[in-house]
Amino acid sequence: FGLFATAPIKKGEFIINYAGELLRGTAVRKSSYKFAVEAGWYIDAESVGNCSRYINSACSPNARAVHLTDGGVQEVEGASNEDVLVPVVDIMALGDIAKGQCLCW
Repeated sequence: FGLFATAPIKKGEFIINYAGELLRGTAVRKSSYKFAVEAGWYIDAESVGNCSRYINSACSPNARAVHLTDGGVQEVEGASNEDVLVPVVDIMALGDIAKGQCLCW
């Protein structure tokens, strides 16, 4: 598996959000696509998520995960509870990435 650039990507450019199910505590399960975002909170992209879960790890990464919003969270639109926050993880290019190149962090 892997995720490949479908077009050239410039250094510092946004690539994709890491998306999945937000889990905490006993709800956390074994998964190959689990991303730690806050103490005890994980984004699990195994059954719900996008293609960002196929980004491979590497010794020489060309992308990295960052929290771009204030504190790494954003308000959930349309939520009845104003205190509901969701961690946001954005994948950014560390350098220029050519079309067809495998994305890795």
